[in-house]
Amino acid sequence: MKSKTIGAALLAITCALGLGACGSKPETPKAADRSSVPTATSVSAPNTGADTVKWLDQFCTAAGPMTDLAKKSPQFDASASPSQMKAELGRYLGQLSTSLSGMVDKLKALGKAPVTSLDETSRKLAGSLGQLKQVADGLKDKVDKADPADGPALVQLGQDTEAEVAKVTFDFDTKTDKSIEDAAAKAPACKKLAS
Repeated sequence: MKSKTIGAALLAITCALGLGACGSKPETPKAADRSSVPTATSVSAPNTGADTVKWLDQFCTAAGPMTDLAKKSPQFDASASPSQMKAELGRYLGQLSTSLSGMVDKLKALGKAPVTSLDETSRKLAGSLGQLKQVADGLKDKVDKADPADGPALVQLGQDTEAEVAKVTFDFDTKTDKSIEDAAAKAPACKKLAS
């Protein structure tokens, strides 16, 4: 699943952890088909104990600011002057950059996950958020240099911001193991992220 907005990335994370309604669950095999179902002795189960719950709680804490970012897009009043538009866009991009930097740092500081697939999810999220931070920093630089009296140029910068942010792809595998879903459901920060 590839997502191109912060809100969609948040949905992808909740799906990757099995916290959202993200498609159909596999059906329970019928009695006649159960002979081909792997058992606990034939498949090594991932570590989904307390270590996984703790790691997922830290992961969801790191990703949590995405919920705020999705709600804090620039708000322009129709009567705003170009200098007010510049200030609002600059404020938003500055907050976006700071928040993204914090999320990337927290994700990188998580350490190795008890489950390999979660390491990949964390790495991909940190990479995408890092790209988004670079975009925000580049756009903020353009806004800072923009003429505060040039309304049409500032409107264009606002449109460029939306277009550039949309180019950053958040790519997660939304298939998850039931045991990871169970662990995520026990992690307080993941429950908050999913609500």
